[in-house]
Amino acid sequence: MNMNSYKIDFINNTMTITNTFERAANNPYSEEYKLVQKIRSDFPTMQFVRKTSTAAKRPNPFKGLTYAAMERYILSKGNDDLMREFEMVREHSAIAPNPYLMVRNWFVHWFPEYMGQRNEGRELHIKTYEAA
Repeated sequence: MNMNSYKIDFINNTMTITNTFERAANNPYSEEYKLVQKIRSDFPTMQFVRKTSTAAKRPNPFKGLTYAAMERYILSKGNDDLMREFEMVREHSAIAPNPYLMVRNWFVHWFPEYMGQRNEGRELHIKTYEAA
């Protein structure tokens, strides 16, 4: 029996259990079942609560992709036309609901290899922005 599979809170009169503990407690020959029976006999009003698991977080593939990082990458390519276009997109993005998103999508469109270097094996979910 894992000690992290349950937690007893005497102040709130609750016992928080995991799904694994609950499944094991359904077996009358298990240690978990015996513990539940003991708790119920000692504390008849104790409430049992299932522990909710937190959703697994996906790493953000765009972490660190700032305007400065975009500028450095464009300058490293030595293409002045793309740098001017980048600056123009930044200026025009000021009226967009999410200016960064518009610039980021432009950058990812023109430099997919940058994202490929940083996020090998991860699928990118790019949200597009259409100008009205």
